[in-house]
Amino acid sequence: RAVFISLTPLNLLFSLVVLLYALRDDLKFVHWVVFLLVYLLGFIIELIGTNTGWPFGEYEYGSVLGVKLYETPLLIGVNWLVLILSTHLALSKTISNKVLIPFIGATAMLVFDLFLEPIAIVTGMWTWAALEIPFANYVSWWIIAFVLHFLMLLLRFESGAKVGMAVFVAQLVFFIVLNIFL
Repeated sequence: RAVFISLTPLNLLFSLVVLLYALRDDLKFVHWVVFLLVYLLGFIIELIGTNTGWPFGEYEYGSVLGVKLYETPLLIGVNWLVLILSTHLALSKTISNKVLIPFIGATAMLVFDLFLEPIAIVTGMWTWAALEIPFANYVSWWIIAFVLHFLMLLLRFESGAKVGMAVFVAQLVFFIVLNIFL
């Protein structure tokens, strides 16, 4: 458990590096701009959430995710970027109707969050003020993921679908296994 907790920030950064490496031949200036926007929007919504309780409900971050700005870990934007990018890549080559990607991507991320939340609480990544995770958290998670996936539709990717799928599935399976054994 202690090893998992200490390696969490490295896992996030490693996942991002793997995704970016898989896309190295596709990356143009517009990709970096959208990636930065996804990071910033993910971070800012979490910053608002930790300081106001809106839109997710009242929660606070522990020290697991590292350095914080206004009680919000800087790495939480990386988490949003990794999840958005990996699900988008996984879906972009399997779904011909691109308009469906934000709907399916947001739903995949919601499923991921269902497994992430209990482990995040147990490991001290964050805690909720309420005894139960607020329903607003899941609704907000889906809406934000939808918007961020919609932003990703601006980009074209020729590669990375298999790596995106592998990163997302690896993270999902990791949290499912932790839910079983912790």
